[in-house]
Amino acid sequence: MGNGRASQWGGAKRTITQLLGLPEGDGLPTQEERNRLWDLYAGVSGKAGLSEEQKASLLHSHASFRAMFARVPDSTRVTELVAAAWLGIATRTLALGLKAAYEGNPPTPWRTRLSSLLVDPSPKQAALQNAGFRWSFVRDVLPKKLKRQVDRAEERRERLLEDHTKKVRQSKYPGPVAERIPFMVDGKGAVFHAFGQAHVGAEAFIRLCREGARMVSLSPLEALSRPWRDPVARTAWEGPVRHALRVAIVAAEGDIGVGAAVTEQLLLEDRLPPASGERGFNPL
Repeated sequence: MGNGRASQWGGAKRTITQLLGLPEGDGLPTQEERNRLWDLYAGVSGKAGLSEEQKASLLHSHASFRAMFARVPDSTRVTELVAAAWLGIATRTLALGLKAAYEGNPPTPWRTRLSSLLVDPSPKQAALQNAGFRWSFVRDVLPKKLKRQVDRAEERRERLLEDHTKKVRQSKYPGPVAERIPFMVDGKGAVFHAFGQAHVGAEAFIRLCREGARMVSLSPLEALSRPWRDPVARTAWEGPVRHALRVAIVAAEGDIGVGAAVTEQLLLEDRLPPASGERGFNPL
């Protein structure tokens, strides 16, 4: 999914283990411990109260992803992927929205128009240069220009979260070990982190995108089969995914055992002679 759409966990705050729907125990934090972690995360300025490992186990909601950009300077230049991710829409949706909003009549490519559009605050600079969008333009102008697209994306995130939660609750198997979610990867396919892992700040995210990082849909299992450039981010996924697989194997073995037992019973019944009430009566 190299398109910049915001994290699939919508407005919910959750950890990786919660996303996978894992049961408590086997070294995993309890729900109470998870809640305390989130309270601590929300209560400290600059997230200084948590270790990198703790932060890596947390997944940003879209609101918390946007919030980490609060201190980005106005003059910072950001790529289309950063702008789209912050807005919560696909990069294609961003491009189409800008085309509709800025091409005008007679038609002029939106990139050309934005390269000559000076935006506040002082000193005024072009909304778009080779280095990317001016951050103040993304933050202050685009949410209004692309309100319809942003609102639709928000509704879609909530549906995705609802569908995912329902799927996890209805299944005895942890999920989504095989469900695809967005990961940030480099040009060679090496993984940086899952999009939204909370140990990655705004500055680091902007820098990675400027250096050519892409967003790709992978299952956690697929992601772990690749090389990673961020060992802390990988460790945060490795433990829960291993545990999810162990739980799934136990559940599968139970199902296979039940299936074997009822199969044996069915074959036994097929080999039995007809019931006594159906036999011919011979008094001799």
